[in-house]
Amino acid sequence: MHAVALAAAVLLAPGIPGALTGAALFVHAILRRPRPPPPLVRLADGRWSVPDAGVSGAVLGAGTRFTRGWVRLELAARGRAPATLLLMHDQLDPEEWRALQAALRRGQSAGFDEGPSDFS
Repeated sequence: MHAVALAAAVLLAPGIPGALTGAALFVHAILRRPRPPPPLVRLADGRWSVPDAGVSGAVLGAGTRFTRGWVRLELAARGRAPATLLLMHDQLDPEEWRALQAALRRGQSAGFDEGPSDFS
């Protein structure tokens, strides 16, 4: 997103204003990096946990959506309001991202033979 804003600033405001805007965007991109995602664990029974958020044994809710670039998990645990977790592809290692995408494609009821999987 910062790259798009930087390109727009340089193209739409040539000269000193564009350079200053570009420098400000560059500094902002360096200083305001997104926080790392909280640990996300897929359990063998197909349930999900986010220990940092106090969510354990949750199932994927109806609001869960995913694309190649992002994942929006709605995690519903008994007795709690659904928790929403938004992850972008560049927040995870490529292998973790592929594993998360594969788990979501298999659906919320599929389990793992090898036990819990950690997507943090």
